[in-house]
Amino acid sequence: MVKGSKEHYQQQVVAELMKAFSAKSPMAVPRLKHITLNMGLGAAKENKNIITEGLKALGSVAGQKAVPTLSKKDIAQFKIRKDLAIGAMVTLRKERMWSFMGRLVNVYLPRVKDFKGLSKKAFDAQGNYSIGINDARVFPELGAQATVKGMSVTLVIRSDSSEKSQKMLELMGLPFRK
Repeated sequence: MVKGSKEHYQQQVVAELMKAFSAKSPMAVPRLKHITLNMGLGAAKENKNIITEGLKALGSVAGQKAVPTLSKKDIAQFKIRKDLAIGAMVTLRKERMWSFMGRLVNVYLPRVKDFKGLSKKAFDAQGNYSIGINDARVFPELGAQATVKGMSVTLVIRSDSSEKSQKMLELMGLPFRK
């Protein structure tokens, strides 16, 4: 059974979480709702091809089509107009979410250079977790010639505390710093 997979979660992680938190039902333990991949492409204001490359790169990593994110207002200091494409994002649910989670745990994170583990401080009040990936070369889908720099990965978790979310992610195979 592959760590980070749906089968691993259903067969091992849920049982351990129920035991750890004295839950009576599998529905009472934290679970992954969706994963959001986001890429800021601020340089796209000068070169429109950057948005196209970013959408293509994010789509190949996610396995589904990415959409551009648009600026909400004019910001003169940054030369940004309202509704200008300045990023790309994709939301993964169901099977694509579990597929990406398995690749994140088993392929992407082990390829990060000088990796010392994930920070335990990146949880928000709702228990969601965000990971910043600075080097896009960790994604084999992009290859070594990747023109995009990095992206953020947000794991949206149905949970009532960040401690429960952290325990779930540890059991799923995410390596946190000691």
